[in-house]
Amino acid sequence: MKKADKPVDQLAMVSSELRSGEWLAHAQRRSSRRKSAWNLLLLPLFAIPLCVTLMSVWLKLAAMAFDAFHPLHVSTFSHLRGPLMALVVFPIFVSSLLCSMIGANFLAYRIPAARRAMDQEDSTCPGVAYASSQRALIKVVTYVFSVGLVLVLLTLWLA
Repeated sequence: MKKADKPVDQLAMVSSELRSGEWLAHAQRRSSRRKSAWNLLLLPLFAIPLCVTLMSVWLKLAAMAFDAFHPLHVSTFSHLRGPLMALVVFPIFVSSLLCSMIGANFLAYRIPAARRAMDQEDSTCPGVAYASSQRALIKVVTYVFSVGLVLVLLTLWLA
């Protein structure tokens, strides 16, 4: 029985490409494969509403955390200006964007015709298949979300 191929670690691949100076050329080649309507229309159709929804929910949770840290303030976020507001909104935006990409990939991959079209596009570029992309996104989200959560909570607590 043939041993299964080891899955490609996209983060290691990108790190190696960055060190060797080949990342831009490889990224352009990888992105040029995305030609199907499934890839160009369906993924944004899923990702944009997911991103907006996640941002709304997480901003509401941040407002609730602010209220818990500062119960005597009348207006939530009213005194957070400039850099302080950016320290709350930016991590929430990045986390929402990355999570929505995972969700959009998951939803699109559940449509058989979309899965076939995207698998065919992915076959021309090694290491960019659905499973390895999802694994890489989950690793990045775990790190970004953790750091962002600490940053947001510290900012709200110290504000």
